[in-house]
Amino acid sequence: VAKNVFIPSSSTTNKELPSGSKSSFAIHYGSGPVSGVFTIDQVTLGQDDVISDQTFGLVEHSSGLGALYQKAKFDGILGLAFPILSQNPGAHTVVQNLLAENVIKSHVFSFYVGKDKPGEVAIGGMNEKLMKKETLNCIDIMEPARYWLAEMSDQVKFGGEVVSTGKHAGIIDSGTSLIYGPKAVVMKMALQLGGMFMPQVNLFAISCDKKVPDLEFNFGGKPYVVPGKDLTMKDVTGTHCFLGISMMMFGEEDEESMADFETMDEEVDLGITEDIEKLVGVGESKIPIPAGVTAWLVGDKFMMQQYNVFDVEKKQICFAELKEGI
Repeated sequence: VAKNVFIPSSSTTNKELPSGSKSSFAIHYGSGPVSGVFTIDQVTLGQDDVISDQTFGLVEHSSGLGALYQKAKFDGILGLAFPILSQNPGAHTVVQNLLAENVIKSHVFSFYVGKDKPGEVAIGGMNEKLMKKETLNCIDIMEPARYWLAEMSDQVKFGGEVVSTGKHAGIIDSGTSLIYGPKAVVMKMALQLGGMFMPQVNLFAISCDKKVPDLEFNFGGKPYVVPGKDLTMKDVTGTHCFLGISMMMFGEEDEESMADFETMDEEVDLGITEDIEKLVGVGESKIPIPAGVTAWLVGDKFMMQQYNVFDVEKKQICFAELKEGI
């Protein structure tokens, strides 16, 4: 997919970086490394939310973004995690600048992830036309505030059966397509479905006739269910299916072997691999997790089930039921 390329010299509002400021960056995603330089220019969100002097990164080497970026329609990434994770701590993030320039009044952003239809991100608040505000359930995120990591109940259920116990937390991530869980737990779930591990895309292939159970998390005392039908992924032909739950790597110390699990190591049709890479990208998720916590990384397949509100000032993540017909 052709990308829209930003050329600083073609912009009349582009500015040089202040003397002594950080000029370059390097990030290592699950799919590989990305690097580039910083610049300053005017940024417009939507049609009228304008930031006059925004520092942002120009990616010069994008191969580390993997197959997802090469085939997807988006041109870049807008980070919405906490400022502490910024590659340039000396410069305000987009949302920080929107606040500083009084374009928005509160450090809140919200997501509606559409099921086979356009979604929406609201910056500076929430869209009450999409949600039942009376059902809003807010959970404090775990300190230190780096990721949108919220404590869950002591149980995770799959088809009504408890598959994981102990202290749990969920990282709510709009930049993740799937749901990632602890290796041992996900392997048990996949084995229940007769899954076969496909290392080419780090997913479990399952029979398209297999009924996948519902997956249930509990945040703030309320259950949140991801229907099994939303946990099945198909290639474009509809003949090859995969479980939409993958294995998460909790730092470098978790290196459990897959030797005891049946894998699909033989050559796989290139078209199938490309279809799945386009949907989810490639590479395991590696995120540092507090000691003693069993964490899940829950992406769009979870977020599409409800309206999601991220409150930076209060350090809370909130969920609300969607209105009927949404």
